[in-house]
Amino acid sequence: MKSSWPCGVSSYEDMQRLCDLLCSCDQPTTDYLDRLPHKTTESWLFFLPGACAEGKPLHGMKQCVPDLLNELRQRERNRNNWMNPDKAIQVGGTTANYLSGQLSSSRCNCRINFGGEGKKGKSHVVVDCNQLKVGQTYESILTEAMKANARKMDGEEPVWLRKAFHALLNENSHKDGHGIDAHSISRAAFAKSNRSLDRSWHPSARPAKNNVPTCTPTKRIGRRRLLLTRCRPDADDKDF
Repeated sequence: MKSSWPCGVSSYEDMQRLCDLLCSCDQPTTDYLDRLPHKTTESWLFFLPGACAEGKPLHGMKQCVPDLLNELRQRERNRNNWMNPDKAIQVGGTTANYLSGQLSSSRCNCRINFGGEGKKGKSHVVVDCNQLKVGQTYESILTEAMKANARKMDGEEPVWLRKAFHALLNENSHKDGHGIDAHSISRAAFAKSNRSLDRSWHPSARPAKNNVPTCTPTKRIGRRRLLLTRCRPDADDKDF
């Protein structure tokens, strides 16, 4: 693919530059391209081991995960939901498959609704960084890191410094049995021509239930189940 940097990301090299902008040029990256359902030059899945470690530009971001979940729990209690404050952060049914919070740039209310959140969704849950204590911390860490790293990069200023961001902060616990339950995705979602693949493919950071995505025909007659891929375990928390 032809590069579109610094105005976008449309190639593997552009993705590497985006990682440099987020984490610094000396940050090692692990390419998880083999985890996608098919070979592609239009989607990327990168893991950045140790990117939030002490001494790194994003240090402090790891603590934002539990802090955000706790702040959203407290906001749910403030709505007089003392029975199940986890409603604001759980993705799944009565038993949470995993916990998740979302953050958008200040004064932005954009959020993603997942099927596991139920029909009513979580439209009342705040995502605006400006309205959350941990959101202000997260935004400060991210923007300061990008500005500092951008000064070390050659060429024009990356457009990402002027764009709004949206972040998913997930907690996946083996101890609590977190994972992703079986669910249906239409066949078209896995077509190579589908540009929305990233919204249909659900890699779990640390799949406690050892999920193996499979493809099953909708008709029950002559049903045959096909294995799509098997994900190897991710890094431990110490490598986050």
